[in-house]
Amino acid sequence: MLSIALNPRAWRWAVLAGVCSIVLGCQSKNPETPRVPDIVRTEPAPAARESLTEVDEPQADEEPIPPVEAMVGQIAGQPIYAHHVLSGMEEQLASLGRRLPARSFRDQATALIFEQVRGLVQDALIQDEANRSLSPAQRGGLELFVASRREELMRRYGQGSLALAERQILEQTGKTLQENLRDIRTQITISTYLERNLRPLINVTRRDIERFYRDNYETFNPPPKREVNLIYSASPPDSEWFTEQLEAGVPFSELALDDRNAFRGGDMKLALEGDDMFEANINEAIQPLEAGEWVGPLPNRGQDWFIYIASLDRPETRTLFEAQVDIERALRTQQERQLQLELGEKLRRGASFTDEQRMTEAVLEIAVARYASQ
Repeated sequence: MLSIALNPRAWRWAVLAGVCSIVLGCQSKNPETPRVPDIVRTEPAPAARESLTEVDEPQADEEPIPPVEAMVGQIAGQPIYAHHVLSGMEEQLASLGRRLPARSFRDQATALIFEQVRGLVQDALIQDEANRSLSPAQRGGLELFVASRREELMRRYGQGSLALAERQILEQTGKTLQENLRDIRTQITISTYLERNLRPLINVTRRDIERFYRDNYETFNPPPKREVNLIYSASPPDSEWFTEQLEAGVPFSELALDDRNAFRGGDMKLALEGDDMFEANINEAIQPLEAGEWVGPLPNRGQDWFIYIASLDRPETRTLFEAQVDIERALRTQQERQLQLELGEKLRRGASFTDEQRMTEAVLEIAVARYASQ
């Protein structure tokens, strides 16, 4: 399967595009070095969260941990709270905190958090632009769809009971019912905008596909890997003797240790990659062999060679015809990602949002206090 390093959000857009006419969209990210901000104010924790989470009172000599409901900035006039940034990262940060010293944790957490912050900024700016582009008919259709999803969530999690549904949804998703509906509305709004404004600009030609296949030939045609044992025979009588012993079923590794073997490596296995490791006549003779088979005597460099295939790995290969669909999909995803980057930069110009470095440092202090080993 073709593998190209792409932003996870870009992959999500590409995958969902084939499922529905309006797909989920997110952002690409580009980490930079953060600076220190001030935490502005605190958002009251939702009641449902309070019922499931107990916070220990800090001791007199302890510095209180900043709350995850702390507001760390704004994007297009909408407040951004620490838990928005940390959502989905808690387990990863907790794992880093257990494994790394505090300074190393801070370095890695900074990069992760900045990536998340930058993504949130781009999502919010695209959402703001997408909201303004919706026609009244589209807004009405969106609200009808969100209402139907609300009913579906109510049936799935609460069997019609709002209280049960809200409790089950919070326990299973970590978000309230309203937060889940907000995410659905945001995803559809963004994906509709991208479907209308970005994807028509994507163009992958046959020449693009062929060029990518040529440039990544070994990705689609990985070379075979072998481990081989060797016997070098220095005289015709020795060659005849080795042949008789091998045909009689004597193990190759045993014969490789015989003093008549001119190969000084004895029964050492050589790891080979590819089909062009020796002279042409040797390569041609060993290519059809499977693991456990041998060939010889083969004249080479004044000696007779015997070669035994101890192990063989022939990875699956793919022709251009077999790989073209995956290549086209990957190239379209790359183009979409580039268009997303360009759109994000365009929307940033003149947009109102708190500096990403400042927001990163605000969230980082919370993450350090909660997860870093002291």
